[in-house]
Amino acid sequence: SGDIPQPADYDGDKRTDFAVFRPSGSSGIWYLNSSQTNTASGVQWGAATDQPATSPYKVQ
Repeated sequence: SGDIPQPADYDGDKRTDFAVFRPSGSSGIWYLNSSQTNTASGVQWGAATDQPATSPYKVQ
């Protein structure tokens, strides 16, 4: 389906969170499973042609 794995520590707990960038139509959708809450969420962010890049981002 074109999913691009993007594991990183997105919530700042020093543990790797599982994330996937999925090109969908003309949009890009991010799916993230937080290691703190073990909760999955998705958000439309960017375009399907974007190239995702991981970094130690902290989402608050």
